[in-house]
Amino acid sequence: MDDEPVPGLETSLTATFVAPGGQERQLELRPQWGRPGYYTDDIMLTATGIYRINVSGFIGAVEVDEIFETHEVRPLSDLAFP
Repeated sequence: MDDEPVPGLETSLTATFVAPGGQERQLELRPQWGRPGYYTDDIMLTATGIYRINVSGFIGAVEVDEIFETHEVRPLSDLAFP
């Protein structure tokens, strides 16, 4: 498998965000406009800590079951100004 973007996966993959406390939210993968093979969802991470993203399903005939982690999410107040 190469590193090229693959369009059309929004119907064959599922992605679930898992918060540091264990709460889960299934993402609605949507193709990014003008960028075939790239996907997005709207989410704001409000709890501090490291989140997991579980991605599963199929890319063509290849089964996918992967877990990714975010960087450490810091308090939103760290970004607030003034």
